[in-house]
Amino acid sequence: MARKYLGTDGIRGLANGDVIGPLGLALDDFDLSLAVPAVETGTMNRSSSILIQAGFTSRLAAIKAVTDTGADFATIAQLQAWLDSDMVTAFSQLPDWPTPETAGLWSTFRTGFVPVEKRTWTERRYWAWVKWKPEVVLPSGAPLRLRVLDGQRLVIAPDGEMVGELEVPLNPNHVSLLRASVSAEPNKIDITYFGPDDLWLG
Repeated sequence: MARKYLGTDGIRGLANGDVIGPLGLALDDFDLSLAVPAVETGTMNRSSSILIQAGFTSRLAAIKAVTDTGADFATIAQLQAWLDSDMVTAFSQLPDWPTPETAGLWSTFRTGFVPVEKRTWTERRYWAWVKWKPEVVLPSGAPLRLRVLDGQRLVIAPDGEMVGELEVPLNPNHVSLLRASVSAEPNKIDITYFGPDDLWLG
């Protein structure tokens, strides 16, 4: 509820039925949930405030980016979708956007933005299709390594021999701890993974 952000004076004002301004509006008539973010970021615009809280440090450029694109997001997921949108992509290709002084800062922020849920390390289990080389016969449970080399998603045996190709878009820049093995099912491998949600592209 918005009231938890009010502090002692705000709670007293609500309890006493205080009004604000010549129209006599009550505190309950205002969206007070923006009070703390506004103080922290210097703007009452919710989208600009979220953008600043997410790590973009220029208040004026954040307001301009949101205004130029007509942005209206209220969650980190919506912020991510906005950052990936065609409109923001087009604006970001301009050399002086959102402002000439902050274009480099914006580029760094946009390319490096990773939501919290994608930074959280956890254990995940996957299976994936693999296209084995014709002569390869490996027992179920045999350990494997996965590598991306020159665009190829290689499945490699412990001795370094390439034994197949992964048929899913493995992220070559993942930072996880990964263990792969031959599945009991044909043309599949099992993957145990500990890390953020960055193993796959897309």
